[in-house]
Amino acid sequence: IFPFLIAGTWAHEGTEATVAEPARRGDLLFTVQVNAGENSRTSALVKLLVDAQAVADQPVTVIDPAGRKIPAQISLAGIEYDSGNSKRLLTFIAPEIPARTTIEYTVHSQDSDAGREFKWHDDQTTQAELQLDGKGVVRYMYEALDDATEQRRAETCKTYHHVFSPDGTKLLTKGTGGLYPHHRGIFFGFNRISYDNRVADNWHCGKGESQTHSHCLSETSGPVYGRHANVILWNGRDGEPFATEVRQITCYRVGDATLIDFHATVKSNGKRITLDGDPQHAGVQFRARQQVADQTREKTFYIRPDGVGKPGQFRNWSDKPDETGINRSHRNLPFNAMVFVLDGDQYNCACLDHPDYPKPAMYSERDYGRFGSYFRYQLTPEQPLHVRYRYWLQEGTMTVAEIERLSQDFVNPVAASVN
Repeated sequence: IFPFLIAGTWAHEGTEATVAEPARRGDLLFTVQVNAGENSRTSALVKLLVDAQAVADQPVTVIDPAGRKIPAQISLAGIEYDSGNSKRLLTFIAPEIPARTTIEYTVHSQDSDAGREFKWHDDQTTQAELQLDGKGVVRYMYEALDDATEQRRAETCKTYHHVFSPDGTKLLTKGTGGLYPHHRGIFFGFNRISYDNRVADNWHCGKGESQTHSHCLSETSGPVYGRHANVILWNGRDGEPFATEVRQITCYRVGDATLIDFHATVKSNGKRITLDGDPQHAGVQFRARQQVADQTREKTFYIRPDGVGKPGQFRNWSDKPDETGINRSHRNLPFNAMVFVLDGDQYNCACLDHPDYPKPAMYSERDYGRFGSYFRYQLTPEQPLHVRYRYWLQEGTMTVAEIERLSQDFVNPVAASVN
């Protein structure tokens, strides 16, 4: 008897693990049933918690009824599960599951020989890069704050993640300098923060504020995904931290696309904090490389739930009395996607929102390559902030229907259980 599967559910994953004690035969660990629900699934992300006392971190193989071997991995569960070190997460990508169909997979301890693996390369001082087959996927920029000069302070006052093209050949996102130097990669902050009769702006970080890397909380590598979680201090104008964030990035390769899950938890350091801003300078945002602003902004367009926009046109939420209806309604979107051109190649970056996280969410777009959303939040020691978004990056463009399918997969994932 090999009793290691646990019972329970977890937030937003739509998956329930049930107690089972399957007999171990050879390299067979257990079997998993995956139900598609009402929608057909292609490249479905399957996740299942298992007991860490019986299953070590390892690459494993999942085999479907047709005998196909699918790479999988068992690794430490992420911050969204709040499971500590007692549980591990089985993860694999199921090729296809028809609607209203359940498929049974067997999970084996043997390595799938997938021939590829995500690996972190950290220089321990300025950046940690996740690579797949030696090519960049994302790069975490975390150099310590340097007050030696005004320029050095501007370069080191905030943390962010660069993103590479899905084939790993080029950097898609902007770093320091250029048009609006406070826009960098995938980044998170608010320009209107107040607490204890003080104000702060950890978006621009222009009056002593900063976001500083404290330490890496966890780091995971494997054939299916790479993930890390980092502790980031939100410092006020006096240089002292008023809040602490754990920011987690998880990256998958799905076909020729990159899927990035962004999770963040922000906790107050004992204060009641108002987090506020405006659609252009708060929330979680993505900024494309400077070349878009300099050379190709007229080719940028957006794909929204109501259709495909025209090149060079963009929307920004506003509640001004004379604002147009289309901008007033630019909020609480299930998704928004930016299509932009770099080095002659077209890329589609879709951002998927989750209904269980802060609302209303006000959206902003720019032709120079920045888009995202922000929200208002009252942060207290008893009420931390939880944020979750998913990014999908691929070459070329997409249809509204294709992004809607990705959105449904994000909000209503497949249900997995133990047979």
